[in-house]
Amino acid sequence: MNILKTKSLLFGTSIISYCKELKEMEHDIISDLLFESGTAVGRKVFVLDSCFSKKEFIQNLELAKSEASRTLFLLEISEDIDELPEKPELKDAAGEIIKMLSASIKSAKSKMDQFEN
Repeated sequence: MNILKTKSLLFGTSIISYCKELKEMEHDIISDLLFESGTAVGRKVFVLDSCFSKKEFIQNLELAKSEASRTLFLLEISEDIDELPEKPELKDAAGEIIKMLSASIKSAKSKMDQFEN
């Protein structure tokens, strides 16, 4: 398993654990939103191997990055709610995944441009 898959899998499991905490505290709305976006990152990364084209591959990378950014936003919001526990490690992991996805997108687009020219 490559590093991006490993990190997105660990991120997803950490998000699920945090969402369980939020549900126990009766913060269902933020929990549901975080669950959806946080696990979507891994879902998009794990389907990269089955993409039919380079274009589809890049689109899935971009969708994963979008979901990671959305998750980071929701983690920022959760920090502003006084009674919710802060999870800086989740924010750090989301930021790291966003950087990895950005680099992968840039590399894939560069390779695609080389083949088209």
